[in-house]
Amino acid sequence: MIADEKRRLISWLHFDERLWLNKLEFCNDELKIFQERLEEIASDYTDMNVKIQIEQFQNKFFIQHDEIIKLKHDINRMGRVLAEFEKDFSNAVDERTADEHYNLEERMDSFNEIFDDLKADFRAFLEKYM
Repeated sequence: MIADEKRRLISWLHFDERLWLNKLEFCNDELKIFQERLEEIASDYTDMNVKIQIEQFQNKFFIQHDEIIKLKHDINRMGRVLAEFEKDFSNAVDERTADEHYNLEERMDSFNEIFDDLKADFRAFLEKYM
């Protein structure tokens, strides 16, 4: 693989990382807004069924926030690995690094699906109780 091809590949991988990190930051901001709405509902309702649902959403928000932290950490680690390849284009991006990138891509796809489902469930909850 010649240097220009390596540069393009690494640039493409960095592009993915920037998109993923931006998406995760946006989702993190959404979680903050969801939590605020949840607190509003919690202050308005004393019904045990509603309180249970509130607690379930709080747990789901916590899990998603934790996953965001893990993904950001792993994406940033991958960015550091790619930066090392950028320093010396005589080294090819190795198979392990490519596999890790692919695994991150799969994790992001999975995260997006789960987060979108959570948003839809939370919207339905909001429509019912706001």
